[in-house]
Amino acid sequence: MFSYNNRIPDYLATSRLFSVVMTDLEGNYTYVNEVFRERFSFIAKDFIGLPFAITVHDPDVPLAIEAAGKCLAQPGLEVNVRLRKPEDEQGNFYWTNWAFSSFSNVDGVPEGILGVGYDCTEAMQATNQLLQAELRFRSIFDGSADAFILIGDSFQVISFNQAAGASYRSLFGTALQTGANFRDVFDGSNDWEKIRTIWKLIEKKETASKEITVRGCWYQMNFYPLLSEEPEMVVQIRDITKKKEAEIYRKGLLKSIPDMLFVLDRAGWIVDYKADANELYTSPDRFLNRHYAESLPVDVANKLSAALDQLRSHGEVSEVTYSMEFQGKKKHYQGRLNNLEDDRYIVLIRNVTEMVEAERKILDQEELLRAIYESTGEGVSFIDTKFVFRFINQAGKNQYVEIFGREPAIGDSALDYPYLSDRQSHAHYLEQAMSGRTQKLEDWASGKFWELTMNAVRTPEQQVIGVSIVSKDLTEARQGQTKLQESEQKYRLMVDLLSEGIVLHAAKDTNPIVDCNEAAARILGLSKSQLLGKSAQDSRWNARNEQGQFINPEYHPVTVTARTGKAVRNYIMGIQKSPVDFAWILVNSEPVFDAETGQLKNVLVAFSDITEIRNAQLKIESNEHRLQKIIESIPHPLLIVNDQDRIEFVNEDFTTVFRYTPAEITGQSIEMLIPDRLHTSHHAFAERYRQSGAKLAQMGRFIPARTKSGEERIFNGSLNTFQDGDRKMTIVILQDVTQLKKNQETIIQQNENLRSIAWIQSHELRRPLSNILGLCSLFETDLIIEESEIRELTKALSKSAKEMDDLIYEIVKKTERIK
Repeated sequence: MFSYNNRIPDYLATSRLFSVVMTDLEGNYTYVNEVFRERFSFIAKDFIGLPFAITVHDPDVPLAIEAAGKCLAQPGLEVNVRLRKPEDEQGNFYWTNWAFSSFSNVDGVPEGILGVGYDCTEAMQATNQLLQAELRFRSIFDGSADAFILIGDSFQVISFNQAAGASYRSLFGTALQTGANFRDVFDGSNDWEKIRTIWKLIEKKETASKEITVRGCWYQMNFYPLLSEEPEMVVQIRDITKKKEAEIYRKGLLKSIPDMLFVLDRAGWIVDYKADANELYTSPDRFLNRHYAESLPVDVANKLSAALDQLRSHGEVSEVTYSMEFQGKKKHYQGRLNNLEDDRYIVLIRNVTEMVEAERKILDQEELLRAIYESTGEGVSFIDTKFVFRFINQAGKNQYVEIFGREPAIGDSALDYPYLSDRQSHAHYLEQAMSGRTQKLEDWASGKFWELTMNAVRTPEQQVIGVSIVSKDLTEARQGQTKLQESEQKYRLMVDLLSEGIVLHAAKDTNPIVDCNEAAARILGLSKSQLLGKSAQDSRWNARNEQGQFINPEYHPVTVTARTGKAVRNYIMGIQKSPVDFAWILVNSEPVFDAETGQLKNVLVAFSDITEIRNAQLKIESNEHRLQKIIESIPHPLLIVNDQDRIEFVNEDFTTVFRYTPAEITGQSIEMLIPDRLHTSHHAFAERYRQSGAKLAQMGRFIPARTKSGEERIFNGSLNTFQDGDRKMTIVILQDVTQLKKNQETIIQQNENLRSIAWIQSHELRRPLSNILGLCSLFETDLIIEESEIRELTKALSKSAKEMDDLIYEIVKKTERIK
């Protein structure tokens, strides 16, 4: 059973012997059991949230912190530490033993430290030894990442930890169960014959260990007998596959190293080696598993001891060089020492006899080297460890005279000639150089720019014997560099002042941006730091072409220039600056070639923000499209004439009526449509129209115009003018009224006939009718009329009737013309 979030076994939480505590990562208590609370009640009543240090003797606090640090560095590791605890308020203390281990959350992240402790005074030593063993076992058994199985004398499984239950099935193909016989899983397996031998040792209550392989993996099985009334043992199973693979790799690597190799334990005993027999100073049986000092000459052993001390104190690789008589010849060796795991050292020994002899030859050529030094134009000086000049070549002497006005002599102090610094700083630079740190100074002196380099001079044994100073006159180079920097600054200033964005792409990989000006960052809506390193093909740009389609990365101007080495001009591109800001830019990309190799080095891109222009253009195109649709919808002939009276546009109705195609009529003079007899009057009308301000106007009710076939048709027209840049354009809309004109003429003629009929009826027809009526009235009187008179009257009546009949015929004829 477990308590406190299942981290502490109940037997510990309720123990009257063990103090059990838990702290967070800052060292503050998060749990204490009752034993601990009662033991330190004189310090506080409630320890939760208080620092652990208040319950530890002050000098031992660092020990507790160190132990906790090891637990956090190696989760699963139990660290034992002996701490003094305060016994009373007067400052007395007593000794306690503690076992620290880290605990983690479900994700494996360390959350704090678990500590279990007990009193270890002399009176309780015997009991504490047993308690310590039990505590270690319980802590390891319950908290370790390794598999632990507790088995009885007959190999029955008594209990096992969580790691054993999780890994047992994958290792042995069966589930681990309490009460099962631990041997059953190995019966019939030849691989476990040696394990049975170990079990015989376990029966004798001896600890045993064996490395085995299961399904191609390496495991280490450790068997620990327990001191208890019942004969029990603990089986620990640890996966050491990676460790074995590392050992195999390391052994293979060591075989490939030509140097001699020796492995020493912490006490200096040689526990392993790798070397050819003819390279060994003595036979292996005289040094293996012996202290190195037993087989090496005293002077060599002393040097190796000093190197080991340096390795122990600094923890870094140390070196040793020595010579010894071997096979009748003096040989020279160089060794390198380093830590090997936690408990051993590795020593690599190389025979450097040939190298030492070569160095000796180099020393024999010192005079030749001196001559070379004298021939160089660089100043070369050698200063010993006491800062005294031991060598100065002629160029160096000349430089000292030029700067200080005097030539230093051999034996003079170099501190009297502080190059490019004061005396104190010069001494500091020399000390730094002697410690192995190269010192390089650059500055002006006596009107020239100098470079000063200081390096340690060592013997073949790596002993520092002084410092070399090499001085160069870099005035011309510095002046050229200064001019170049000024030129670059001017260039940078000019580029930054440009309103156009300038971006430099690397011609490799995804063409990342390596430089840009402020305008580029502003136009693209980013800072310069955000822009640098960004790829031209970054999908977040949402780049589109002039038609609004997504740009394939292969056709991006930068990609095209990087691939072909050719420039791309006036490429219109849309980019997404932000979720609500889409901009249009005009891009030009140029290849930049390396002056020496001729290889493409960069792609330079210049671009300007044309968002407003592009939006205006799109708006114009939209308006033009809309205007085009409006013009096409006008059900009358329409044409647009420029200020030279040339036709620039006609609609579809125009081609239908006039029978000209747009190609035939566009560019022609409008007089092509006007009958020849009306050209003069057209010129006069056009002049009056322009002088009137060229506003909306009517051309007239009945205007004759000529079609392609020569037919004249009658139109009613209207005019209006608009400005196209610096040109005045005139829109002419014509309404075909040819039939209307004919109808109107017919009506006029009909009106004339009607007026003529009315005249005849009111005047011409009335006269004969009056005559007939008058003659008829004579017949109705009582007058006596003679026959001759009757004949005259009848004749007159007949004449009037005939005249009246003629008039009626003429009326009927005129009436027929009206239809």
